[in-house]
Amino acid sequence: MYTIEEKSSGQRTIAIELDVDVVDARIDEVVRRVRRKVQLPGFRKGKVPVDVVEKRYWDSIQQEVLQSIVPEAINEVVEEEELRIAAQPRVEELHFERGEPLKFTALVELWPEIELPDLASIEIDEELFELEEDDIDKGLEELRNQAAKLEPTLEPSEVGDLVEAHIYPADHSGQRLPKGKRRELQLDAGAPNLLPEFREATVGLSVNEEKLIEVQYPDEHRDRDLAGGRRFFILRANRVQKRIRPELDDSFAAEVEEGLDMSGLREKVREQLVEQEAKRARQMSEAKFISRIVDTVPFDIPEGVIEEGISRGMTRAAQQNPGGDPEQVRAEVRTQVVVMWKRRLILDAIARKESLSVSDEEIDARIRERLGESVNVPRVRQQLSKSGEINGLALEVLDEKVFEKVFEEVEVKQSTQPRPKEQTDSNIIIP
Repeated sequence: MYTIEEKSSGQRTIAIELDVDVVDARIDEVVRRVRRKVQLPGFRKGKVPVDVVEKRYWDSIQQEVLQSIVPEAINEVVEEEELRIAAQPRVEELHFERGEPLKFTALVELWPEIELPDLASIEIDEELFELEEDDIDKGLEELRNQAAKLEPTLEPSEVGDLVEAHIYPADHSGQRLPKGKRRELQLDAGAPNLLPEFREATVGLSVNEEKLIEVQYPDEHRDRDLAGGRRFFILRANRVQKRIRPELDDSFAAEVEEGLDMSGLREKVREQLVEQEAKRARQMSEAKFISRIVDTVPFDIPEGVIEEGISRGMTRAAQQNPGGDPEQVRAEVRTQVVVMWKRRLILDAIARKESLSVSDEEIDARIRERLGESVNVPRVRQQLSKSGEINGLALEVLDEKVFEKVFEEVEVKQSTQPRPKEQTDSNIIIP
């Protein structure tokens, strides 16, 4: 027997009462199981009187009964009422005595019901960047870099060389900080994605040479603990390797793909860049679509779900940045959790509305796509199921199907514009 009370649009209180016969039967079942294992002085194993077992082990018996019978009762109500619960139910007002009905209430949070607009009524502006000949030149240079051979040298490093180095936190006089941790880095000498001070220091650096670097981090640096600050580091080169890059000629083109000359290679690079740009633009359009739904169909994420996400996010943040301000980190993590869940719920709502799902065959196909046709799919599937990663893979495939359906329906207005000037940010973040 149960009753349901609506506390809010996203919460229900379920009051459940289980008959004495049902509860006593479960108690007897647990007592029999415990009795088979119990061995007390004066009794053979499994022959201790039932009343002695129940009296002596009542606390553990009660706990085992409740751990099984309470979730079962809640699940029966949830299934019968077709409730879409979002978080672990919270059990309150529990009354449990031998020979009496079991009574308790369960507070459950529900996923919001999202009223999706007509997809055909939505317009998305999709912006593509113009492909320039300079972009193709850069693509060819990247192929040269990938094909480059590394040769150790004792000569000072030049732009483009690979510098393997240790870096140590230091004080302004160049002394290593006692508690500073050494880091091992591989740096492309003079690379534009380095901070200016590292960009300069990595050029003209010889093996075993050390340089003291003073870094003034910009106010807008992505690591807030470093933003606007000044720090000192010792950079010590352990190895310098020159990149010996092949010439851009027909011979190189044929090595990239049999039968290609430079004209064909250039065209192939162009096709790949066009495909990459189309993919980038579509990803931006997908994000615009999600934002449009969020703006037009407001809904709330259950607090229990948010708190669970914050807890996991705070744990990761503490590991990555132990010195972060907890309140600031919590606010940032909360925002990320809400954004993530709103995206997830919107995509799930579309999948349900359009009856989209993912088959085992589609998951197997994705596994082969990732790992090759010769992969042992059943074994990989078993490993992914054990680690829980299979769910993420299934969601990835489902999301692709959802967006494929979305962009069959929405109106996409494409436009082409010049690519904005590239802004580079350092890939070195040093605590």
